[in-house]
Amino acid sequence: MKGRFALLIFIQCLVVTAMFASPIGQIELTESVSKLILKYYPDAEISQDNGNLVAKYGTMTFTVHGCSKIGRIFEKTKKVEGPNFKGFILCISVKNGKYGGQACVPQTLRRPYWQTYIDCPPTDDGEGYYAIDFSYGSSLDPKFMKAVLEVLSKIRMSTK
Repeated sequence: MKGRFALLIFIQCLVVTAMFASPIGQIELTESVSKLILKYYPDAEISQDNGNLVAKYGTMTFTVHGCSKIGRIFEKTKKVEGPNFKGFILCISVKNGKYGGQACVPQTLRRPYWQTYIDCPPTDDGEGYYAIDFSYGSSLDPKFMKAVLEVLSKIRMSTK
């Protein structure tokens, strides 16, 4: 009973915090995300190209089995860059049109070695959407992860 009450209080706090957070625009996005990353991880690699932002820290190459959209695991393996247990990869790009993918967004996908938060909120003008992939290891700094997810939630709020 105490656990349910505590969970209810926690969810209410998250909702109230989200209601009073200020929205963020396209121009501010790159700056705020880059500053946040450099605050926690000064050695992180951050690159920007044609409106795409890729930031990574503590990555390595994994050999993984691919998986279909219905959950079938493929026999053949492939090499994929991913975050180590204390690392992350954040990719944000702007796509034209409306999001038409099959995944319900936002959601967190569980991978064998890391988790990936995905979201596709529309841009301020409604002509496109942000494609957001935030992959992180199991021991990523929780304060950093909370701060990143807060900034990413502001993108969705700015389009309502």
